[in-house]
Amino acid sequence: MISSQQGVKYAFVVKPDNTIERRTLETASTFEGKRIVKSGLKDGEKVVSTRLQLLQPGMKVTPVPEEASAGPEAKPSATPSQNSK
Repeated sequence: MISSQQGVKYAFVVKPDNTIERRTLETASTFEGKRIVKSGLKDGEKVVSTRLQLLQPGMKVTPVPEEASAGPEAKPSATPSQNSK
C-alpha cells in the first residue's frame, strides 16, 4: 500500500529480519487501476498493506499473506508482533 505525507509517497517494507522500514517511493501514473512504482521497491519485497497507522520504522512484525480473493499478485500483509515495544 502506498501512503503519502506532505506530497512524499512511501511504503512500509518488511526486511528479512521481519522488522519494517519506511521507504520513499517514486511513482508514475496508474495502469489498470494500480499505481506504477518507478523506484524505491525491489521485485519480491513484502509491503505492509494494513494497520499502517500503528507502524513505526524498526518495529518487528509477523507477515500474514492476504486473502486468496485478492488475486495471485497479492503482497503479504503484516501485523505488529506481540512482543513489540
